[in-house]
Parts: sequence; structure tokens; C-alpha cells
Amino acid sequence: MNVNATVNFANHARLFLIDNFFSQQLDAQLFDLFRQYSDTNPDWSSIPNFEHNPGRMVYTGSTDDIDNHVRTTALNQINAVLDKPVSYVGSSMWVDLPGYVITPHYDLDAFEHAVQIYITDPTRNFEMMGTAFYLDTKQLMFEIPYRRNSGYLIDTAQNILHGLHHAIPPGFLRYSVYMRFRA
Repeated sequence: MNVNATVNFANHARLFLIDNFFSQQLDAQLFDLFRQYSDTNPDWSSIPNFEHNPGRMVYTGSTDDIDNHVRTTALNQINAVLDKPVSYVGSSMWVDLPGYVITPHYDLDAFEHAVQIYITDPTRNFEMMGTAFYLDTKQLMFEIPYRRNSGYLIDTAQNILHGLHHAIPPGFLRYSVYMRFRA
């Protein structure tokens, strides 16, 4: 994992922009799993009240490879970046469908730290599908690019307003792995 930049917010929350999160092998496995998405695949479901809007399909199959990776390699890296020990709460994989948007929001209190990694299709990449970060007034500060095996780590997920500033465009799918941690 590479930390490319750190954003320090006025409320003392921090956001780390990261890339090369997963090993090349696990990145390829994840991409293959996401490519198996279809609205008829029983491993992908719309989970009521899982997120803010309809249009997000969540992987309900086994995530042992991701869980094992996070519990070993990535957990140590995240502890080092945050400079404190954290524990793994869980992960989710999802596909956001065309038209999907996420209004600016704060994350739940069930976890403190979050990592979102994008698993893009290099033949169908559209950088304006990355997560956007906002001032408390919901004014856009910046968006991070939607790029393969990159994303962000939030050190205080309840203190940073974030969402999806642009709806997923027609003909595109947004693939994400979202991991949650507690101190």
C-alpha cells in the first residue's frame, strides 16, 4: 500500500489517498469476481437499507480471501498509517449500477476507520466515479479519481462528509471493496 497524500481536516480527522492496496494476485481475483456480476447471479443482492439509495448490489458470497488479506498484511499497514492499533470489523464488496448516487453523509458509529478501494475495469474506466468529500455545508471540496486498486483510508469516518458527486453514467459499473475498522 502506498500513501500518496494526506488531507488534514479542521476537525482533526484525516484522509489518506492510497494506491496498490491489494497484491497483484488478489487484485486480479477481485476483478474476476466483480466481472461475474449480473442481475441474475445469486451471489449479488440488493440489500434493503444497506446503503442510501437503490442501485447498489452487494456481494453475498464468500469473502475469505479479502478477510485473510486484511487481517494479515493490510491490517499492519493501516496500523502503521494511523499510528495506533485497530481491529478489523468487516468488509463488503459492491457494484454500483448506472444512475446510482450517494448523497453527502457521515458513516455509522459501528466503526471508526474505513477503507474504500476501487477495482476498475481498465477498458471501461471513468475517473469521475470516485468518492467526493464535502465541507459540513455540503459544498464540494474535492473528488478522488476512480482508479484500479486505489482509494482512501478515513481515520474518523463519522467526521468526514463524503458521497458520490456524479451519478454512475449509463453503460458503467462502479466496483468497490469497503473495509471497516475500530480502534
